[in-house]
Amino acid sequence: MDILTADRIYWIVAFIRFSGVRIFKDALEKFLSRENTKLCIITTTYMAASEPKAVEFLKNLNPSKVDIKVCYDTSMDRLHAKSYIFERNSGLDTAYIGSSNISRSALTQGLEWNVRITAKESPQIIKA
Repeated sequence: MDILTADRIYWIVAFIRFSGVRIFKDALEKFLSRENTKLCIITTTYMAASEPKAVEFLKNLNPSKVDIKVCYDTSMDRLHAKSYIFERNSGLDTAYIGSSNISRSALTQGLEWNVRITAKESPQIIKA
Protein backbone atom coordinates (compact mmCIF):
# COMPACT_ATOMS: atom_id res chain seq x y z
CA MET A 1 0.00 0.00 0.00
CA ASP A 2 1.35 3.41 -0.97
CA ILE A 3 0.52 5.01 2.39
CA LEU A 4 2.77 2.64 4.33
CA THR A 5 5.80 3.14 2.08
CA ALA A 6 5.55 6.92 1.65
CA ASP A 7 7.54 9.56 3.50
CA ARG A 8 5.24 12.44 2.59
CA ILE A 9 1.64 12.31 1.41
CA TYR A 10 -0.23 15.07 -0.42
CA TRP A 11 -3.95 14.77 -1.12
CA ILE A 12 -6.20 17.25 -2.86
CA VAL A 13 -9.89 16.42 -2.96
CA ALA A 14 -13.16 18.30 -3.27
CA PHE A 15 -14.49 16.71 -0.11
CA ILE A 16 -13.71 14.32 2.73
CA ARG A 17 -16.24 12.03 4.40
CA PHE A 18 -15.69 10.10 7.62
CA SER A 19 -16.77 6.89 5.86
CA GLY A 20 -13.75 7.27 3.55
CA VAL A 21 -11.28 8.32 6.23
CA ARG A 22 -12.02 5.14 8.20
CA ILE A 23 -10.78 3.07 5.27
CA PHE A 24 -7.29 4.56 5.68
CA LYS A 25 -7.30 4.85 9.49
CA ASP A 26 -4.89 2.01 10.35
CA ALA A 27 -2.49 2.75 7.49
CA LEU A 28 -2.39 6.48 8.31
CA GLU A 29 -1.74 5.77 11.98
CA LYS A 30 1.20 3.53 11.06
CA PHE A 31 2.46 6.07 8.53
CA LEU A 32 2.33 8.94 11.04
CA SER A 33 4.01 6.88 13.77
CA ARG A 34 7.22 6.82 11.71
CA GLU A 35 9.79 9.60 12.03
CA ASN A 36 9.90 12.41 9.49
CA THR A 37 6.54 11.75 7.85
CA LYS A 38 4.01 14.40 6.85
CA LEU A 39 0.41 14.33 5.62
CA CYS A 40 -0.86 17.42 3.76
CA ILE A 41 -4.45 17.71 2.56
CA ILE A 42 -6.29 20.41 0.63
CA THR A 43 -10.08 20.17 0.51
CA THR A 44 -13.16 22.36 0.27
CA THR A 45 -16.69 22.73 1.52
CA TYR A 46 -17.95 21.79 -1.96
CA MET A 47 -21.70 21.10 -1.77
CA ALA A 48 -21.29 20.94 2.04
CA ALA A 49 -20.02 17.40 1.54
CA SER A 50 -16.86 17.59 3.67
CA GLU A 51 -17.64 16.41 7.16
CA PRO A 52 -16.02 18.34 10.02
CA LYS A 53 -15.79 15.03 11.91
CA ALA A 54 -13.58 13.62 9.13
CA VAL A 55 -11.30 16.67 9.00
CA GLU A 56 -10.95 16.74 12.79
CA PHE A 57 -10.25 13.01 12.89
CA LEU A 58 -7.44 13.35 10.37
CA LYS A 59 -5.90 16.34 12.14
CA ASN A 60 -6.06 14.56 15.51
CA LEU A 61 -4.16 11.54 14.21
CA ASN A 62 -0.99 13.55 14.83
CA PRO A 63 -1.47 17.34 14.89
CA SER A 64 2.23 18.10 14.38
CA LYS A 65 2.42 15.94 11.24
CA VAL A 66 -0.96 16.60 9.62
CA ASP A 67 -1.61 19.83 7.75
CA ILE A 68 -5.14 20.32 6.42
CA LYS A 69 -6.29 23.36 4.49
CA VAL A 70 -10.02 23.76 3.93
CA CYS A 71 -11.31 26.36 1.48
CA TYR A 72 -14.53 27.83 2.82
CA ASP A 73 -14.95 30.45 0.10
CA THR A 74 -18.05 29.36 -1.80
CA SER A 75 -17.91 32.39 -4.09
CA MET A 76 -14.80 31.07 -5.85
CA ASP A 77 -14.79 28.46 -8.58
CA ARG A 78 -15.26 25.10 -7.00
CA LEU A 79 -12.19 22.92 -6.63
CA HIS A 80 -13.03 19.52 -8.01
CA ALA A 81 -9.56 18.04 -8.46
CA LYS A 82 -8.61 14.71 -6.95
CA SER A 83 -5.04 13.57 -6.60
CA TYR A 84 -3.17 11.47 -4.12
CA ILE A 85 0.61 11.87 -4.19
CA PHE A 86 2.98 9.64 -2.25
CA GLU A 87 6.56 10.92 -2.08
CA ARG A 88 9.42 8.70 -1.02
CA ASN A 89 12.96 9.64 -0.08
CA SER A 90 14.05 6.93 -2.55
CA GLY A 91 12.52 8.96 -5.39
CA LEU A 92 10.07 6.16 -6.24
CA ASP A 93 7.06 8.44 -5.95
CA THR A 94 3.55 7.45 -6.98
CA ALA A 95 0.37 9.38 -7.64
CA TYR A 96 -3.26 8.60 -8.26
CA ILE A 97 -5.18 11.10 -10.35
CA GLY A 98 -8.83 10.69 -11.13
CA SER A 99 -12.31 11.18 -9.80
CA SER A 100 -12.36 9.65 -6.30
CA ASN A 101 -12.98 11.87 -3.30
CA ILE A 102 -12.43 10.47 0.18
CA SER A 103 -15.73 8.69 0.78
CA ARG A 104 -16.58 5.03 1.20
CA SER A 105 -18.73 4.93 -1.94
CA ALA A 106 -16.06 6.61 -4.08
CA LEU A 107 -13.29 4.36 -2.79
CA THR A 108 -15.13 1.04 -2.79
CA GLN A 109 -18.16 0.83 -5.08
CA GLY A 110 -18.63 4.06 -7.02
CA LEU A 111 -18.13 4.42 -10.74
CA GLU A 112 -14.86 6.30 -10.48
CA TRP A 113 -11.83 6.45 -12.71
CA ASN A 114 -8.29 6.77 -11.42
CA VAL A 115 -4.88 6.27 -12.92
CA ARG A 116 -1.73 5.33 -10.99
CA ILE A 117 1.42 7.08 -12.14
CA THR A 118 4.94 6.28 -11.00
CA ALA A 119 8.04 8.44 -11.04
CA LYS A 120 9.93 5.64 -12.76
CA GLU A 121 7.45 5.31 -15.66
CA SER A 122 6.32 8.96 -15.94
CA PRO A 123 8.77 11.28 -14.16
CA GLN A 124 7.59 14.29 -16.18
CA ILE A 125 4.06 13.94 -14.74
CA ILE A 126 5.09 13.26 -11.13
CA LYS A 127 7.48 16.20 -10.97
CA ALA A 128 5.15 18.65 -12.72
